[in-house]
Amino acid sequence: MSLTLFDELTPYIRALLLLNVSSLEISGEAKKRSEVVSDVHYALTKGMNGYDIPSNYSFWPLTEQLLEELAKAKVIHSETIRFAGEYYTYINSRYPAFRKTALETNAIASAAGRIGGRLFPDVFAGYTQEAINNTTHAEQLEEREPSIPVSLSENKRISLINEIGAVEARLDDQDLSNADKAQARAFLNAAKALTEAPEPPADLIWEILNRANSIAGIASLFVTIIAIFLAN
Repeated sequence: MSLTLFDELTPYIRALLLLNVSSLEISGEAKKRSEVVSDVHYALTKGMNGYDIPSNYSFWPLTEQLLEELAKAKVIHSETIRFAGEYYTYINSRYPAFRKTALETNAIASAAGRIGGRLFPDVFAGYTQEAINNTTHAEQLEEREPSIPVSLSENKRISLINEIGAVEARLDDQDLSNADKAQARAFLNAAKALTEAPEPPADLIWEILNRANSIAGIASLFVTIIAIFLAN
């Protein structure tokens, strides 16, 4: 599955964190998962404060990634108690060894050692410029967006319903995360339900299908759907 521009920035943020944050400053008492997620997120945002991270960057995906890494390395210990549920305990004394091992195998951290302090500011500046360029390109594409039909004929409606069902059946065969599959399936179900309505709202169906089509890795599945929708 192809990465978004946002996803491509995350390894640089992770490397910057490992290089500059020697302690996550998370308390060691047992907590529920949601509490630990909040603690890790706070530690990330606090640790990266002052490094001019692009303003549109969200630390939540990296929070989940780091939480999994810490749990795998036993820096965060988990245990399940019947009726009470699962608890997580952060063991601060294990973080330095985790950090050392992670840095030894991190290509971006190695590059930062060779290039010096300008690497991350240059990366963030390049990311911001590319994001601006992508936004401009998207706006240009919107100006050339095809004419959307006001209504759907009965034949087109039936064809769309059948093809949406066929695409949904093929989702499990795609190289997608469970979250992306669930998101795509939700869009498809919504579009199908609207298409089955007595007076299907063509503009809303088109918007929903476009959102599903934008999920990385599945655009090829929508070629027939889009062709049916735009056919005269």
